[in-house]
Amino acid sequence: MNGLTVLHIGKYYYPYRGGFESSLYTLVNELKEELQLKVLASNDSCKTVIEKIKNLTVIRLASF
Repeated sequence: MNGLTVLHIGKYYYPYRGGFESSLYTLVNELKEELQLKVLASNDSCKTVIEKIKNLTVIRLASF
């Protein structure tokens, strides 16, 4: 893994289902061994949450 960090921005992220969400999940899983990745997505609650999913940092931003 090199020192490059890539931030992926999506409407929602796993476990939410949808076309873009599925594509982002597949892309991140293919690249996570090569790059340092983070995902920025909306949360369905009014709290911002930072979590680890399969060794990946997912930042879910609060929404109202």
